[in-house]
Amino acid sequence: MYLHIGSGIIINSKNIIAIFNIEYVKNTKEYKNIYKELEEKNMIESVDKNKEISFILTENNKEVKAYITNIRCKCDCKKISLSQVGGKKWKSLSMSIMQNKYKF
Repeated sequence: MYLHIGSGIIINSKNIIAIFNIEYVKNTKEYKNIYKELEEKNMIESVDKNKEISFILTENNKEVKAYITNIRCKCDCKKISLSQVGGKKWKSLSMSIMQNKYKF
């Protein structure tokens, strides 16, 4: 299954690690660390800079990339079942990053 996130960008749901509501995670240490590392490597693509609502973290061919989109996380999650995304929760994602499972 594929997810259209706006501006003609389509993501394969199998590549999605997690979808976060920016409002809820923007002040967390984990989000700030992920954002900083991906930004330094120019691996963040913003779909609509005026309205940043969701942060979509993906991995394709062992390359991690993030998309910032104006589509609500609730809508995104309804389109994709947890089994298609891998069912990762914020805590397990944070642990995976701390254990260097995902290389930035």
